[in-house]
Amino acid sequence: MRRLIKDEKLLAVLGVIEEEIKHDIVEAEMSEEMAALYTCGVSRHEGQWLFLHETNRVYSDTTLFHELMHVILWIEGWPNYYIRQYYTRKNPEYHEKWRGLDKMAELAVNILQHPTIWQRGNQYGYSEMDEWNRQVSDDEMFSGHHTTEWEDRFVEEYLIGGQALHLAHAMLSPAALKLKSDLKRQAQSHLPKAFQIVEHICCVQEQLGKFFPESFDDARKKVFEATNMPQDILMPDPFDRPPPYPLFFSERILSVL
Repeated sequence: MRRLIKDEKLLAVLGVIEEEIKHDIVEAEMSEEMAALYTCGVSRHEGQWLFLHETNRVYSDTTLFHELMHVILWIEGWPNYYIRQYYTRKNPEYHEKWRGLDKMAELAVNILQHPTIWQRGNQYGYSEMDEWNRQVSDDEMFSGHHTTEWEDRFVEEYLIGGQALHLAHAMLSPAALKLKSDLKRQAQSHLPKAFQIVEHICCVQEQLGKFFPESFDDARKKVFEATNMPQDILMPDPFDRPPPYPLFFSERILSVL
C-alpha cells in the first residue's frame, strides 16, 4: 500500500497502524464482485491485510485516509462483518431475489461508522466536504425521474429501504447544509415513504453516542429492521479484535499528524 501513498503524514499513519496490527497492508486487485460495491477498501484474507483497489485508479489522500480510518476503528474495537455468500452475486438467484441487498448491508454499516470517520478527517486535515458537495449536487436519484434506475438497483421488496439508506448516508454526510436541505425537500416530495425511514435511521445513528461494541451491533440491527433487511445477511468477522481495546488509539495518530 505504501506505493500508492504520496502524502508523508499518511505514510506515518500507515506505519503506526502496521506496527499495531503487526502486519503490512499489501496491495491486491479487487474482484469484479467487490468492485460493484466499493471503490477500494482494506480487508483481511488468509492471515494477510490487503488494500483492495482498482489497479489503474489513482486515489486521493482523503480516500486513503478514509480507508485507513476503517482500520483504526477496528483497532479500537468497532466490529467488522462479512456478507454471507448466499446473499451475494455468487448465488444464481441474486438478481431475482436479493438484488441490492449486499449494497444495503454495506451502507447500513457505513451509516453508523462514517460520521466518526468524517469527524476525524476534519480534525486531521482530510475533510471529505468537497467530495460530498459534488456527490449531493450531482445526485438526481431523488428528483422523481429515476424510477427505472432505482428498480434496476433493488428488487421490489427492498426498494424503499435501499432508497432510505442511500438518502440517510447523504443526509449524515459532511456536505453543505444548503445542499442537504435541497435534497431533503426532494425526497420528502418524491419519496415520502423512504424519507420516514431516513428520520429513524438518523436518530439511531445519533443515539449511538459513545462507542461500545455491543451498542454498535444493537444499532445495526435497528437499521436492518427499519429497512426490511434480513438480520442474517452479515456474519461477524471471526478475526475481530478481542478486548481490551485501545479505545483512544486515534490519539496516537495525532502525534504523527
